[in-house]
Amino acid sequence: MNKNLFFNLTTTPIILLFSFESYTRADARVKPFSGISTTTKFSAVNCSPSPIVDVLGSAGKFVLFTSVGAVSNAGISEMVGDIGTNLGLISGFLPSTHRDGYFYNEDAVSAKAAIDLDNGYTALMNLPNTVTGHTPAFGSGETLNAGVYYIGAAGSLVGNITLDGQNDVDAIFIFKFAGAFSIAALSKISLINGAKRCNVFWIGGAGVATGAISVGTGADIKGTFLSHGGAISSGTGTSLEGRKLSTNGAITISSAMVFNNRVRTVIMNRSATYRVKMN
Repeated sequence: MNKNLFFNLTTTPIILLFSFESYTRADARVKPFSGISTTTKFSAVNCSPSPIVDVLGSAGKFVLFTSVGAVSNAGISEMVGDIGTNLGLISGFLPSTHRDGYFYNEDAVSAKAAIDLDNGYTALMNLPNTVTGHTPAFGSGETLNAGVYYIGAAGSLVGNITLDGQNDVDAIFIFKFAGAFSIAALSKISLINGAKRCNVFWIGGAGVATGAISVGTGADIKGTFLSHGGAISSGTGTSLEGRKLSTNGAITISSAMVFNNRVRTVIMNRSATYRVKMN
């Protein structure tokens, strides 16, 4: 098993007693991490999905995961969550990148996540489509209510879009594109009235062999971005509350902020070793 720990927390270790299972690395370092604790960019709270979309299994713990392909980072990024591939390389996550989570690379955990991701994709595709008349282009300041949106072709998001949960915490927003899905630079996804990122899915390659997802420079996006059989690429300076998952394709980010759920960690300093568990 190749499970490499990477961590950046506060300069003073804090013990948060949620659960304990030890993983050890003698040279573990503790550095300031600014992505959650000192910024309002993200909502640092757990997100409980509606049961109907709670289908990702172990794949849901990852912020970046591909069943087949490389996962790479360029520049200084801030990451909270696990990163993995079941077949491929992980690169670019240097010490200058603020990170909190684990790498999983071609091990039992990544193998299980690949199976769960396939099953999750199938479950999402089996949900009946409720909106079929929307144009392939989303955004331009529009506000949408909950639903399962199906586009029988490639699609795009340009500008701002607001997803309105109408005070229903189980409101789901699923966007299925039977082709590639592109997000223009500086586009923004906003959630209001109970809409939650863990109930939002953007699926490229829905029902077809492949569908890449591309995110433009500086985009501020929310939800789970799932490419069926395609790559997921991001321009510089994007921020994501959610996940990027692919069943078969590379995942690339550059100077990005990526966050899913609040980190829950146990740290115990014993001599020169930090024992760390991340739930």
